[in-house]
Amino acid sequence: GQARTITIDLAERDGALCLAIGDDGQGFAGPPPHALPASLATRAAALGGSFALETRAGHTCLLFTLPLDLS
Repeated sequence: GQARTITIDLAERDGALCLAIGDDGQGFAGPPPHALPASLATRAAALGGSFALETRAGHTCLLFTLPLDLS
């Protein structure tokens, strides 16, 4: 998506691993839902976590939250 800058933020918050991956590219084409992020949401949910997508021209951010205790 013609990104020039990518940011990665990894942190522990309230017993969960939070990962945010952002860029300044073109964003995803068309209105939600987007096929690729839907598969990421399915994978995060299978681990008991969540996935969110923020996208618009000039900004995309993939947000993953996964529990640290998978038992």
